[in-house]
Amino acid sequence: MKTNKQLLQIILTDGDKNFKNESNYGICGFSTSLVRCGEINATECHKIKKYIKTHRPKPGDKHYRPSHKNSPYYWATGAWKPRRKWLKDQIKNM
Repeated sequence: MKTNKQLLQIILTDGDKNFKNESNYGICGFSTSLVRCGEINATECHKIKKYIKTHRPKPGDKHYRPSHKNSPYYWATGAWKPRRKWLKDQIKNM
């Protein structure tokens, strides 16, 4: 099974190429699309979704936006740039 760091790197690399094609999703939904294309398996998808939920931007974090406080999306739907920055920061800090 891949580590969280490896999974985040896969999302980052694949997202740079394909996130715009999945713009109706956030990175959790994008992770599901990676299962469909065989980049990760279902167990790894569940694992990384749990990591994302646990490490989502919270008040006081530089990635936090108050407008998304009660939203299932942590960033604007379809916006890759803030997700990319968050992914890079998570990978760097592991």
